[in-house]
Amino acid sequence: GYINKSLLVVSQVTKQLITDEGKGFVSYRDSKLTHMLKDSLGGNAKTCFIFSLIADKRFYSDSIACLNLAQNVSLVRNHLQFGVNETKK
Repeated sequence: GYINKSLLVVSQVTKQLITDEGKGFVSYRDSKLTHMLKDSLGGNAKTCFIFSLIADKRFYSDSIACLNLAQNVSLVRNHLQFGVNETKK
């Protein structure tokens, strides 16, 4: 149950990042997973998500939901932010 809730919140966060383009409030603290991935989702990191699908009719709706999440994640753009002690290269 916690995994499904976390994935739902990841989906909501990615939709917020796509629609608001990172402006305004993004609810990263709604789950531990999104709170841990805060810098990776629309933040200051290069991120790779790996999605797994099962080619079986029983898992059709799960596969479609996974593909929708993958499409939304691919639309999120991270913006590099240099810290006080870092220099541009």
